Amino acid sequence: MFQNMSIRVKLLISYLCVTLIPIIVFGMIMTSWLRENTMEKAIQEARDSSARVEERIQSLLSTVNEVSNQLCVDEELYQIATTQFESPLECIEALNDYKTFQEYENTYPEIDVIKFYVQNDTLLNSGHFINPGARDLHSLWYSQAKRNNGKVQWWYMSDESYSDSRLALIRSLYNYDGEFMGVVKIYISNRALLQILEQENFDSFLITNYKEAIGTKASEDLKASVEEVESSRTPVDQFVADNGVEYRLITSSFSSVNDVGEFKIVSVFPVEDILKNVQSVEQIAILIIFASVLISCIIIFIITYFLCYRISQISENVHMVASGVFNNLVEIKGNDEVGQLSQDLEVMAGKLQNLIAAVKTAEKQKSEMQLQQKDIQFKMLVSQINPHFLFNTLESIRMSALVEGARESAEMVKLLGKLLRSSIEINSVEILLKDEIATAESYLKIQSFRYRKRLEYTIDTDAVNDGYKVIPYILQPIVENSIIHGMEEQRQETTIALKAYFQDEKLVLEVADNGMGMTEEKLQELRELLEVPLGSTSTHIGMRNVHQRIRFHYGPEYGLEIQSEYKAGTVVKICLPGVLS
Repeated sequence: MFQNMSIRVKLLISYLCVTLIPIIVFGMIMTSWLRENTMEKAIQEARDSSARVEERIQSLLSTVNEVSNQLCVDEELYQIATTQFESPLECIEALNDYKTFQEYENTYPEIDVIKFYVQNDTLLNSGHFINPGARDLHSLWYSQAKRNNGKVQWWYMSDESYSDSRLALIRSLYNYDGEFMGVVKIYISNRALLQILEQENFDSFLITNYKEAIGTKASEDLKASVEEVESSRTPVDQFVADNGVEYRLITSSFSSVNDVGEFKIVSVFPVEDILKNVQSVEQIAILIIFASVLISCIIIFIITYFLCYRISQISENVHMVASGVFNNLVEIKGNDEVGQLSQDLEVMAGKLQNLIAAVKTAEKQKSEMQLQQKDIQFKMLVSQINPHFLFNTLESIRMSALVEGARESAEMVKLLGKLLRSSIEINSVEILLKDEIATAESYLKIQSFRYRKRLEYTIDTDAVNDGYKVIPYILQPIVENSIIHGMEEQRQETTIALKAYFQDEKLVLEVADNGMGMTEEKLQELRELLEVPLGSTSTHIGMRNVHQRIRFHYGPEYGLEIQSEYKAGTVVKICLPGVLS
């Protein structure tokens, strides 16, 4: 369908796909990115605010905690708590002499009041020392303080002295013998705590271990919602308050040393306030995109009109050339691509006429070339007669030797003809392993005629399937090398053993002799020579040829492995792939 449309329609569609759609997608992506970036920025500011609040509150709690630590080692406090006063006057004098609680309250503005609950019937109740009654002894905070064995716990609770709830440190005190003395309660000033929370731009809450929210009066309407969110088992980072406003929630947790439980700092901010600026930017961006698309559509409409008119003229010229009319083409002026295309069309029309004549000439030359190829094929067929003539001549010599009774000579001529035929008739990359072994055996038989009893050989290939294929002429050069160098300077009998077997998933063709062998230096020199490219030197050409052909055909992990010991013999292993080719 697209192929049947006019170029003008295609250009308009291409504009929509290449320009209009990317502009809209880009605008949507940028708007989404702006929204996310604004939200991320607000979240980061809330996290920074939460971190500052946490740092200040930790400092406040650490101060109160340090005061409680000092009270744990206050000997004067222990003496008052354990003394059995004989009279109320004696008790009043002792309490008046003890100024530590008052000094802490005056020194640290974070502390409202310190109270010590001690079970001593001779001790009178005062603002700081309280003899706990049944209600206190059975209260949750008192019983947990005793169970925590001196660890700090924090409670947000009210007191008979205050109408509102306050955060208090509660811990049990023990004497040096580990005996329980009483419970100390240090109330933190609400003004000091709320002052920390009010310093930030975001509504911040301190969440206690019992999911109670401590916040400013301005954020009282959010307190219940925050407590409900924190009490839920499923953590959330966004919620809708009772007033219907959606809020984002940033939470961080911390605990002080030797504390039971942990605190949370929760900062909240309305999502709508953060996204107000984004929405105004979105509206401006949509107007800009709409105006850009409208203007660009008008411009592209005008451009496509003039462009398509000139293209239609070129189309008429092409139809004329296609119908065989090479003259009277419509002239299209201009140096742009359309004008250049028109000029090239005129040049092409002229060359097309020349090309028609050239094709006729080429067909004539092609016919002459086919005649020459037939002549070459005929000469190649004639050249194949020469090797057959040589085989027939060797066969005539063999028959003549048989007639004259020279059976050994006849056998040698037969083996020589077999070797010559195998070398000429190989016309494939790989041959059967049994044929390669047969060629090596023919060569060994010829050499045994020459050396008589000085040369013996054995062949053991039963472990290998006859269906294996190898590249040709890899055994005979190795066998020839063993005979030439193995029998060198040696008068005694030489034995050559040819084996085929599998080892480490490889097919190994082993040629071993008990000849003169080589020294370690000469063996190392030969191993290095195997890697030298052919043509670089004229020594050990046969073994280098075999080694490099194997590596070229099968890969670098295959080739020749040589082991030798001077005056003990040499073993050459031809390593090939251990799978059927």
